[in-house]
Amino acid sequence: MRTIMNYFFCIFYIFPFLLVLIQNNHSTYSVWIIILILFSFMLGLNYNLNIKLINRNVAINTKININNDKIYIIALLLYCLLNYDLLFEILFNSMNGDLSTWAVQKSIERYDEIADVSITQQISTVVFIFYCTLMGYSKKNYVNTIILIIMIAVESSNLARASVVIGLASIFSGYLISENNELQTIKHKKIIIYFMFTILILILIFSFSAILRLTQYNDIDLTDIFTSKIQSYTVAIYDAFALWVYNAPIFPVSYGFESFTFVFKAFGYKAPPGFYDPINTNYGETNVFSLLRGFLNDFGVCLTIIIFLLFGVIINWCNYIKLTLIKFIILNSIIFILVTVVISPFQFTTVSAGFFCGLVYVYFNQSKNQSHLS
Repeated sequence: MRTIMNYFFCIFYIFPFLLVLIQNNHSTYSVWIIILILFSFMLGLNYNLNIKLINRNVAINTKININNDKIYIIALLLYCLLNYDLLFEILFNSMNGDLSTWAVQKSIERYDEIADVSITQQISTVVFIFYCTLMGYSKKNYVNTIILIIMIAVESSNLARASVVIGLASIFSGYLISENNELQTIKHKKIIIYFMFTILILILIFSFSAILRLTQYNDIDLTDIFTSKIQSYTVAIYDAFALWVYNAPIFPVSYGFESFTFVFKAFGYKAPPGFYDPINTNYGETNVFSLLRGFLNDFGVCLTIIIFLLFGVIINWCNYIKLTLIKFIILNSIIFILVTVVISPFQFTTVSAGFFCGLVYVYFNQSKNQSHLS
């Protein structure tokens, strides 16, 4: 778990920020804020903790697996029931050869916020994230994988990029914990190959709907669009944050409103949907600033540095201890936040509901089967 998180943080945080900061003339103040946040997490993650831990030099073997295969079938049936109209549209347009045209229109409607998100779609998202959370801890078999592919296909056909990316992040965070011991001995070359493949998938997911949406216009070069979108959804994200961070608050402002919006919504507060207003970066226009902007807006520079230090310490500590329910939820939530990268997943109530329901199910399913967790 700690080994993989070191690689992940280097590939998805440190290297991109270094590239952006080296290539462009950002203020010294912005550079130091970014360095301090990244350094604080890496320090906490790799510091040799001088406390009594169980098997200090051996990562704990959590080896969590869900033994109840029926839950996956139930989730699939519920998901199909909630999306029966969408499934019918996909089938109908596929048979008529109009699937691409239909997908473009769906993308335009979502982009222009014409299409309303119904209660059925919200419950569907909860089920999807719930299933993805379980998949992080599932026994790897063809049935579970096929069900996941069906769900991702439906989400992708509806061009719900954010839910797909967050779902994959949920799977990955669970996998890190369930395979903690084995991942400590994985070869470094294999880790890098897996991460490069993951980056390619993420680029395709984020670029696909934008390309479909823009190709409706005449005289547009698809190569130029694809190149532009790759930049917008990769290095531009980090450049946007580096441009914005100069004006970041030093002290806490909203105490979690942007990063943990679902908590505030539970108490009746209203929050605007979506990402921030787009800005022009050195790599094209983007409205994604990474999850770091939300943390800085919420907690300010000083507290964000401390929070990321604690994130690293907790992952480091939990790498060697047995997990109670609370520790299990906290650890998984921290990893889930960090591996989502582009935005805090807990901005969304549906994501939060599906994720925490999944974790509770996993924990008590394991407890019932004499888990290593407790």
